[in-house]
Amino acid sequence: MSDSKTDTRDQYDNKAKHYDTYRTPSPGIKTLEPHLTFPSGSAICDLGCGTGVFIPKLLESKPSACEANDPSEGMVKQTEERMSKLDTTGVSMTYTTDFVQQMDLEKFDFIFCGQVLQNLTKEPEKAAAARLDFLQNCHRVLKPGGKAVITTRYAPPDGRWSDLYWYADPEIIPNAVKKMETMVPRDPLSEFAEAGFINCENCTDSDTVVNIDAFCHAENVSNPAFRAADSFWQWVDEADLKTRLDSIAKMTEEGTIDEYVAARDAKRAGRGHVAILIGHKAA
Repeated sequence: MSDSKTDTRDQYDNKAKHYDTYRTPSPGIKTLEPHLTFPSGSAICDLGCGTGVFIPKLLESKPSACEANDPSEGMVKQTEERMSKLDTTGVSMTYTTDFVQQMDLEKFDFIFCGQVLQNLTKEPEKAAAARLDFLQNCHRVLKPGGKAVITTRYAPPDGRWSDLYWYADPEIIPNAVKKMETMVPRDPLSEFAEAGFINCENCTDSDTVVNIDAFCHAENVSNPAFRAADSFWQWVDEADLKTRLDSIAKMTEEGTIDEYVAARDAKRAGRGHVAILIGHKAA
């Protein structure tokens, strides 16, 4: 039987090499920046670090120890390569592939976790339970008084997650869209509080997860590197991918593709893809 965590790990191993090609560097960094701080000498973790794009910012607050963690060995290797080019003097850097459930109790003063919360399982019907378990374990590994900053995908309260992604058209690939709508938390602040966090707050950022210069270019959808930048595509099977690509090809041939993309992207109304959650563990 396939294991959901192993499937997720393998998926990110497979796309690690191309992950940053079309992805916005450090999605949400403008809004995140004031929250990515902690007392000098803290023990911190970038949980689900991906290719390590946020770690240079985290190191500015001078932690004594930084754990770069990602279940994907391919992602961790990319992070190690990135860190090898930086001066990490005075910081004990470690690189791990454990899941948070395997980490020690009250290990960190600060946790950052970027765009993991909506990608915890390959079984959408288990997504809410998986998010709660993950958040409870984030709370468990924080020291008393510690802080967690976690980003996920933004879903507008007055619409659908797919309104923000022109290519995630429910009229064309409804099954994949339905699955992703289930994966993205609708009330993440309540989920944070249920996991035990206090003094919770949330905000959003205008960044798209795919680089905005490439985001609305329909021809990019055929490029695996473009699709690697957005975890939505994990829900698009071969048949649905063919349907999506065929529809783009047809509209391109008819000369209507630009109009279609513009109409779909108008639903985004300039809103970004990044929801930011901040929570604390009681001292």
